Amino acid sequence: MNSTGKWWKFAGLILLAAIAVYLGLALSNYSKLQRTLERAQDAPNESESEETQSQIWKKRFASASYEDRRALVFSARNSGDRAAIPALGECLDSEDVWLRTHAARVLYILGDKSAYSALVSLLDFKDGDAFKRSPQFPKVATAEEQEFFIRGEIHAIRFLAAQILAENKEEKALPLLIRMFKEEPDQGLAEALATYGKPEIADLIYEQMVKNPSLPGYAEALVKMKDGRAIPLLKSNFEKGAQMRRSDPKSVGGRRLMEDAALTLLRFGNTDHLDYLSDQVKNGSRRMAVEVARTGCKEAGSVFHEILKTANDAATVYLMGLCLAKLGFAADSEIESTMIAAVERLPLEERRTASWALIPYPSETCQALINKYNPQVDPALDSRRREFQAGGIDAMLPKQ
Repeated sequence: MNSTGKWWKFAGLILLAAIAVYLGLALSNYSKLQRTLERAQDAPNESESEETQSQIWKKRFASASYEDRRALVFSARNSGDRAAIPALGECLDSEDVWLRTHAARVLYILGDKSAYSALVSLLDFKDGDAFKRSPQFPKVATAEEQEFFIRGEIHAIRFLAAQILAENKEEKALPLLIRMFKEEPDQGLAEALATYGKPEIADLIYEQMVKNPSLPGYAEALVKMKDGRAIPLLKSNFEKGAQMRRSDPKSVGGRRLMEDAALTLLRFGNTDHLDYLSDQVKNGSRRMAVEVARTGCKEAGSVFHEILKTANDAATVYLMGLCLAKLGFAADSEIESTMIAAVERLPLEERRTASWALIPYPSETCQALINKYNPQVDPALDSRRREFQAGGIDAMLPKQ
């Protein structure tokens, strides 16, 4: 009898606990439902939300300082928020000419071409007084230095506006841009004009390269246009640089001429001087390794592969792994095996950072190796992955 009573008492306690849990869950679900209904009731519809965000952007610009307005323009670019378009449009009337120009560029990036007229007007910009109101204006300087500053700013504004129009292939602006290039054959404008891909533009750029063969911007423009007329001039540049180095082994100008020519030839797929660049990479030039990888020339892959086979430090393994991925070898089974062996060969404390180079490698084996040597929560690894997602392998390569 006593045992039966105890059992019923125990069962009653269990029942009461179950009822309490049930009521708690019911109340919790009711609260969640109520909050959801309140949010749904208060949430604006899609058009109202966009309008509200547009007003927020306008308020930010209105209350921002001179410098902060420029920062907001770049923030709008990075966010890709089209709600910023009305605020950016208002910036086109700003007395800050740099703000106008950068706002115009971001408007194009966001898919809005309303800045066309503002950019065309900047092609003939000559108002030097606009820069005297700028915080960057060198007030404590000689009149000659101030004049030099103003001339540089005017040139930069005009050609940035031209580049934005050219990069977006604004056909209406093309006659103005060609006229501008004929009057002032700027290298940056040459590369932007190459976007149009028109034979008459290639002829103009080639003419300038013949006159100024040592300036790399014209050759880069012809690479974009796949115009092989630049190749003999580049080979000649390399030989000129080599001759300068023979006369003076320390000649910086000769070295730069050789490097620029050899790298640009690689972009054309010409490997005549790949050995010269390979020697620099083998001698430890990280800058040259990155430059060679960015040419996209797959023949350079063998150089990186050979270095990777014997690499014994994390920095080299990381760099060679990324350079091979940049050249398109991330899915190559032989390269993958060499990369895994290189990471595993390092001292244990170096394997973590070296494994980050495997982020672009798609195989499950490579991704498992990253997880093996990195903690589950690793801000540094997460940062590298975000870089890769946002900017690809280029964003992960060491900065020059």
